Amino acid sequence: WLKPLCVKLKRVVIAIMEQLLTKTGRNALISFVKAVADGELSCERSRHSLAEMADFSPHEAFQLLQGSPPKGYASVRDFHSWMSDQPHRLPRLHQEDVAEFVLPYANNGELRYEGFLNMVLPKDSPSARAIALGRNATMPFTYSRDLPNGYMSAETCYRICRLFEEEIDLARHVHLHRKMLRDQGVAPRGAFQFFSSMKAPTALSGLVTQPELRTLLVDKLGEFQVQQSDAFFRRVSVSSSSGLTLEDVVKVLTPFGDKDHLSPLSSAAGRAGLPTSPRGPGLASSSPLAPLHLTTESKLRHVYYPRTFELDTLCRDIISPRSLSAYRRPLSPHTMSPRTWDHARALQRATLTMDIRAVLQVIERQGQLDEHVEEMKALLPATTPLEAIFGTLDAGKNGYVSDRDLWNFAQRMGHLPFTSIFGLILEIQNGRAHDSSVIRGQLSLKEVGVLVHPRGTLEHELMDASVSDQEARSTQYIMRFTEPCPGCGMRIQRDADSSGCPSVTCPVCHKVFHCVTLMSDRDIGSNMSHDPTNTDHLFYAPLTNTECDALYRIIEASAASADEIEGLRKQLMLTHSSSLIADTFNAISGGRHYFTFVDLRRALFEYKSWSSERILQLVWHRYARNGDHVSLESFARQLQPVMGRA
Repeated sequence: WLKPLCVKLKRVVIAIMEQLLTKTGRNALISFVKAVADGELSCERSRHSLAEMADFSPHEAFQLLQGSPPKGYASVRDFHSWMSDQPHRLPRLHQEDVAEFVLPYANNGELRYEGFLNMVLPKDSPSARAIALGRNATMPFTYSRDLPNGYMSAETCYRICRLFEEEIDLARHVHLHRKMLRDQGVAPRGAFQFFSSMKAPTALSGLVTQPELRTLLVDKLGEFQVQQSDAFFRRVSVSSSSGLTLEDVVKVLTPFGDKDHLSPLSSAAGRAGLPTSPRGPGLASSSPLAPLHLTTESKLRHVYYPRTFELDTLCRDIISPRSLSAYRRPLSPHTMSPRTWDHARALQRATLTMDIRAVLQVIERQGQLDEHVEEMKALLPATTPLEAIFGTLDAGKNGYVSDRDLWNFAQRMGHLPFTSIFGLILEIQNGRAHDSSVIRGQLSLKEVGVLVHPRGTLEHELMDASVSDQEARSTQYIMRFTEPCPGCGMRIQRDADSSGCPSVTCPVCHKVFHCVTLMSDRDIGSNMSHDPTNTDHLFYAPLTNTECDALYRIIEASAASADEIEGLRKQLMLTHSSSLIADTFNAISGGRHYFTFVDLRRALFEYKSWSSERILQLVWHRYARNGDHVSLESFARQLQPVMGRA
């Protein structure tokens, strides 16, 4: 009974020692706080200096750092490459130095737009921050060799570099002071206990507020100014804006020792990893669907030909011990006996079946997510004009909806990461391979129609088939001011001169039916202001609160769906061979260069049970659009990652 008691006492003693600071450790901690505070003040001055530049647009600067094509995030390597290309770069700039100031703002090595805003915009002046965010560039962003810095002036690029250099200088000082704290035995728990020493007995435990920290550093110690105390609080309090937590102290005292982001292949591996969760609250808040993770048995060996098989449980069940050496040689009928060849082919078919099942899991998940998005589209009233939706999103009346416009709307209605918006646009454009006029980071009128109109409806099909906004508007006119013939579907309208008789005869199939749509050419020709077909005013029509909420739910669900699908695509590329998509296509098509709806249904029932006919229809619409067969190119387009694709 003494042994458990001794272990418990040892733990208590260690916990007490961690909370006690020696005089030397206390002085080292105060020096650390001064270094962080002074560095943050210098960085804040650089942020204000950058925000004063009239041609500084955070959105364009973020795109500039990503390189071409844009990915929706910036890595340590992207920052290092851009800074190395500048004429006013820091001498002997290393990736480790860049990582020290980028990673605290990044998520899994990827700096998103929100983290970039926290890095470059002033933190102590909400008005300066709002001015910089609301600043629109005079010209659209262009990344070319002739304009390596887009439309930002050399002075603006210099101030960006100065801010990054201040961050690097701060990171170097913090790294040195961290080492001194470790040498003095200062633990994060002891440091947090020191910061909490001025808390009132009735105050909330586990949280050090800004006034409490100011009382300790300014009033009690007398070694800090108010600006320094506030700067340290602003820099360190990340978990909660209302106070400093133990988690914040642990983060600021723990160095970023993981250098995997510096290896040549780590950037691609990190980008290809599956996100830890769906996009923010998108799918989680509005759908009971859980994110799909491919099963362990679906992550078997890569399938190559010729193949060298490694032994696992599946191999031992099929291969006899006498034939083990044969399976370590390349799979070839010239190096194997007929009996061994038959066993090897059986193993190959079993492994291929497992890999195909992994692809079909992804296909099924795509259908489930598409079904959830369609449920959100049903919330939008059918009478809402597409032009009004487009006008609401296109706040600057530029004739297109940029990723920044979409993100600003999402910020007004709720919260969505900028990368989610960027991925949503890429996902919409990925399904429009027939449209050569798509522009990355922008949605046209026809693409907004694809986003909000339910699949399977005539409106969605017409918007999806349009190749220009002029064609899309013509389609809208036909849908509003004509009626379909019940015999052949030809769109027909009745002239006002025949207003007394509603009966019309279709000029194609000669079907007689009643047409209630009445138009007058004389009104259109005499005065354009009375033209009922002129819908320009609809672009300025405001949406109701219910319509705005329904539109946000569509964007939220579509963004969450696009994010999870992209993660599954990357997971397939990482855990399986590069020939898996072609192998799966051949298994579905039976060796032909295309497969039909019947082939897809048969394959899904052969490899797994299907959930619903609705999901099957949505899957077919995703892969075939309005066609009657799916080619290998269309099949691969929906299963290969779109982020970073040229």
